[in-house]
Amino acid sequence: MSVAAFGPAGLLVGGHGVRRLDAATGQPTWTAELDGIEAVALDAGHAAVGTSDGAVHLLAAATGAAERTLTGQPEPVKTLRFTPDGHRLVGAY
Repeated sequence: MSVAAFGPAGLLVGGHGVRRLDAATGQPTWTAELDGIEAVALDAGHAAVGTSDGAVHLLAAATGAAERTLTGQPEPVKTLRFTPDGHRLVGAY
């Protein structure tokens, strides 16, 4: 599955792994190896990646460094969105 999200930090593309592309140049700025990507979301500070095992991985938008993994949902994550103020992440399973 291929998914994409556009936000203030550029374009986030997921498929086999996830990568952030610079909005101006289209060049990759980082890549993260994650399996089973179902959904992605991007805001100015964070990238969120939902996977088929129900986990949500929060990454630093600038570097791709892992910040936190949210687990406990038994179903694949189907969609993710940050609220306009960037303070909350909403997901659907």
